[in-house]
Amino acid sequence: MQTLTFDVAWETYLALRPRLPAVPPPVVPRRVSGVIEAAEQADVVLLDAYGVLHAGGAGFPWARTAFDELRRRGKAILLLTNDASGDKRAIAHRNASRGFAVGPDEIIAGVDLLPEALAGSDRRWGVSGSWGHPFPDLMAGMRALGDAPDPWDAVDGIVLVDTDTWTSGRQRNLARALRRRPRPLIVCNPDVACPYEGGAMSAEPGFFVHRADPPDDVMFLGKPFPGVYDRAARRFPDVPRSRFLAVGDTPHTDILGARAAGMRALMVRTGFTAGRAPEPLFEQSGLWPDFIAETL
Repeated sequence: MQTLTFDVAWETYLALRPRLPAVPPPVVPRRVSGVIEAAEQADVVLLDAYGVLHAGGAGFPWARTAFDELRRRGKAILLLTNDASGDKRAIAHRNASRGFAVGPDEIIAGVDLLPEALAGSDRRWGVSGSWGHPFPDLMAGMRALGDAPDPWDAVDGIVLVDTDTWTSGRQRNLARALRRRPRPLIVCNPDVACPYEGGAMSAEPGFFVHRADPPDDVMFLGKPFPGVYDRAARRFPDVPRSRFLAVGDTPHTDILGARAAGMRALMVRTGFTAGRAPEPLFEQSGLWPDFIAETL
């Protein structure tokens, strides 16, 4: 796992700005005690996982308390994640072991949109990832892309599932392939960094893609792009988007994505922005949440 400092991750998010959804109008964040107070006028709560519920280890105790209270109050809960494994049962099991009982049908991930992104395409696709193929039937004919350069040159489109086993060789191959012959690039996880226990941050696909100077039409499938929010809204067709509350720890994914989709956003000061004054980050990025809390 390659790690990043906060400063490198933040500067990368700022540099990616032209590729992200348009910045919503600024609001004045209301400071609240946590998600329970922020969700008083919400029917559906969209929860980020890393940095909000946990940091790769045991679930945060306060998050388990808040999660259980949301259930008690009858709020609908969806886990909105950029986890690209595609195995909802495994994701549900991992979160249940941390104290957050969600069913596979309560999880929406960017990788879920991959079948739509590939529909009708007759290109020769290549795929790079460490989890295997999230959709075996769909991806059976794709060429595996790794440290050898030739397969990258041979395909007409690239699917980047995750970068958990990313190497300098794969980075060179991606950059060279895009430079030699521009071709479609689909990225299942737009995150630049993911927070872990002890303050570490892993480098995620958004970081490596930015370094490779991708084409302007690179397709990102997860937060902050609208597809996952549209899918969440379709789950509850009778609930207006103003009654959705998205909770996260990263301005350029959780806040931007929710507010650009017409939903409300709560940023917690755990995870990505832990230990940092939030207002300068909001000013610099132009991304303001509706609510801010110390923890979930």
